[in-house]
Amino acid sequence: MSRDSGSRDRRHERSEPVPTGGIEVEPMAEITEVTQDRGKTYVCKTCEVQFVVPRSETAVCCPICRMNRIQVVD
Repeated sequence: MSRDSGSRDRRHERSEPVPTGGIEVEPMAEITEVTQDRGKTYVCKTCEVQFVVPRSETAVCCPICRMNRIQVVD
């Protein structure tokens, strides 16, 4: 199905609040400082994406292609 060349995606132009189903939603907190220990950086040998996993966890596969061909970068 092709899109009309004059149409625009208006999902991000909402003027009314998003319905929450009656649940009270707190606004997201501002980020004030960068986390010092980001975790281990891995690279996938299959799709070449880089991703970070907390040091308390062990990565076993790529989160994108799900192949287990990953290597620690740092």
